[in-house]
Amino acid sequence: YSTIFTLSYQTYKRIWVIRGQSMYPLFDDYDWVLLEKNPSKLKRNDIVVFLPPLARNKSSPKLSTYYLSRKKKYAVKRITGVEGDEVPSWGKVPKDKLYVEGDNSKTSIDSRSYGFISKENVIARVRCRIGYPIDFKLKKHKKKVEEEEENHKKAKQTLKD
Repeated sequence: YSTIFTLSYQTYKRIWVIRGQSMYPLFDDYDWVLLEKNPSKLKRNDIVVFLPPLARNKSSPKLSTYYLSRKKKYAVKRITGVEGDEVPSWGKVPKDKLYVEGDNSKTSIDSRSYGFISKENVIARVRCRIGYPIDFKLKKHKKKVEEEEENHKKAKQTLKD
C-alpha cells in the first residue's frame, strides 16, 4: 500500500478545498479534491485549476474589479473548448488557449466573461473529489438551519404585530 500512496503523492501532491458555487452540483462549497499538478495533455471536459485573466469585458466594471481584487487566487472550471474548436461569440479557440466554463452558469464567471485562457495559467487538473471534513459540513448546515428558523420566527412575529 505504501508504494501506491507514494506514487499517487508524487503525481498529485495537492489537496484543494473548493470555494464557491460555480461548479455546483459537481462540487459544492468546501468539497475537497485531489489535484494533478502541471498536467501535460489537457482535453475537453477536464476540470482545471488556473489563474484567471483580468476581465476583458469593458461594459462590466464590476467584473474587472472582481478579478483585480482577487490578486493571485485561482479558479476551478471545466474545459469546454480546446484548440480549433468553434465557440459561439468568440470564434475559434487559438493555439495554446482554452475556453472554460463553470457547471453552474448562473453564478460562474468564466470564459463567457473573460474569453480564452492561456494553457500556461493552468496549474492543475482535478482528478477526483475526496470528500470533506464531515463535522465542518454539518456545522455549516446546522448554522443555516438555525438562521432560517430565526428568520421565520421574526417574520411570524412581524405578522402578529
